[in-house]
Amino acid sequence: AVKAAVPVPYDRNAEVPFKDKKSFIDWMVANRGEDPKLLAERFDRFQIMVYNKDVLDDRNKRAFLLTPREEFVLPQNLGRAYDHAFLDIGYGVTISGPHLVGRMTTSIDVQFD
Repeated sequence: AVKAAVPVPYDRNAEVPFKDKKSFIDWMVANRGEDPKLLAERFDRFQIMVYNKDVLDDRNKRAFLLTPREEFVLPQNLGRAYDHAFLDIGYGVTISGPHLVGRMTTSIDVQFD
């Protein structure tokens, strides 16, 4: 059996702190084992997205904060994962910028099963 290499098992009902950067980073490191530098970049982009109303409700805010965008970009674009831009992901395909992704997921109103 394959197991995820995370410090704490996933709980879709877990409360992800998104009111302040330090609490978010501390929680994500403790619960997900992610890189604090990339978490800081993710949180900074998140704050801009909230200000711009690209993500509106807590469910979509949580989804953005829990999705490691850096896992979807090419190694040469890792430092640009949270830039406000689309990025090449190979084979003539791009990943949309975080603001557009936030708007799309908010608009389609994704639901849990």
